[in-house]
Amino acid sequence: MEPNQPMCRRVRENLSAYLDGELKGTARRLIEEHLAECAECRAQLDELKETWRLLDELEEPIVHNDFRREVLALARAEAQAEQIAREGGRRSVLAGLAASAAAAVFVFGLYASSRPLSDPPTPRQREAITYLDLLENVDALLCLDQARELQSLGQSMEASPAAAPAATATKEASGV
Repeated sequence: MEPNQPMCRRVRENLSAYLDGELKGTARRLIEEHLAECAECRAQLDELKETWRLLDELEEPIVHNDFRREVLALARAEAQAEQIAREGGRRSVLAGLAASAAAAVFVFGLYASSRPLSDPPTPRQREAITYLDLLENVDALLCLDQARELQSLGQSMEASPAAAPAATATKEASGV
């Protein structure tokens, strides 16, 4: 069926209300009848449903504790700026600038507080984190290995007395 442009426009303007269950009676019935006949509007409805589904999957931004206080302060500043603007004069320009600056600071603060503090770790960083205990104690582990080697050397020297002079000479040459 050929799209009915005026009807399609009205249906598409009301798809959000239709999905929210805000339309009742005749309005809802007319949209349902049109959707049954119009593939383009059904596709638009499906896209809107998918968009809402994707929006539901998004994480909610983290808002800092002072958010309410900042919003109220911004509202007061804007109300004062409007009052001064009604009174006219140079003060209204300054108040408008102050309100704009406050709004800019507020928006930046909201943006900054909703962003993660850093990027997620790279695979190499995750691997380093996994082996962090080992990396922090690598010097101690190397010393432990050297001590085991010396202990093993001492035991082998005790086991074969003929090797003792050669081991002593090697030890003296290495400075140990």
